[in-house]
Amino acid sequence: MKSTKQLQKRIVAIVLAMVTVFGVGSFAYADEMRNAKVTGNGVNLRQEANTDSTILTNIAADTAVAVIGEEENGWYRVSYENKIGYMAADYVEPAAEEAAEPVIGYVTGSYVYVRSAPTTDSEILGGLSRRTQVTLREEIDGWYLVESETLTGYMSAEYIGVGDYVFSAGDDIVDIAKRYLGYRYVYGGTTPSTGFDCSGLVTWVYKQYNGYTFSCRTALYRDGARVSSYSELQPGDLVFFRTAGNGSISHVGIYVGDGQFIHAPNSRSVVKISSMAPGSYYYRTYCGARRIF
Repeated sequence: MKSTKQLQKRIVAIVLAMVTVFGVGSFAYADEMRNAKVTGNGVNLRQEANTDSTILTNIAADTAVAVIGEEENGWYRVSYENKIGYMAADYVEPAAEEAAEPVIGYVTGSYVYVRSAPTTDSEILGGLSRRTQVTLREEIDGWYLVESETLTGYMSAEYIGVGDYVFSAGDDIVDIAKRYLGYRYVYGGTTPSTGFDCSGLVTWVYKQYNGYTFSCRTALYRDGARVSSYSELQPGDLVFFRTAGNGSISHVGIYVGDGQFIHAPNSRSVVKISSMAPGSYYYRTYCGARRIF
């Protein structure tokens, strides 16, 4: 673990980098963070500081969150899981400054870069894997200054969970599936050593997660619960397609998120991530999904 002096030196270096990139005036955008808890039951986290704004999520009473900066016009800027929004101050109780503990977050992406300054074109200092615990020192326009046991630098708030963050089985399944990107397609293949076909990839990935075995490798749609609509897809869901032109289910993959899925398409390709977003070939041939966990 880095010593306190080493971490202090690293933070000083990062601050100097910020001055170089943004100028002194940029420090106006840096806000200190404090632990807090939600005092109301089912309080809305909104995109903007008004009651007409879009609701990002609903948070239960006594949930741990992080307050960014000070109260303004009856609202707090709040970070929760991987969302930053606004919450009515009447329903938030910040920790007393003298008793405040460091704000703890967790990396939610599979491997996320830590950078020298809060921009995507700044130096990459390294990366942190999913579930890594980090201490959050401040928030700057959608970036956190984070400290881990090995790295100190800036990470996009999009990939940090704050408070009572719960990692889903689907996220872990996607991480496992990504290990096999680039593996060759082989009809009937069910292992990394032989290569994979579409159902072989899916059954192998799920077996690596917790030993799960499907009831039938060629009819995976019999297992799990049906996902009622495309809009309800979550990472780790099995997604099925009619690609053979005869109306039957002929292809399967694992939903990654953001309209993408990972699969072993055919003998002319390898295991890869493809789009199934509206307008794509796989959106047109998509016919349903199942959720195993």
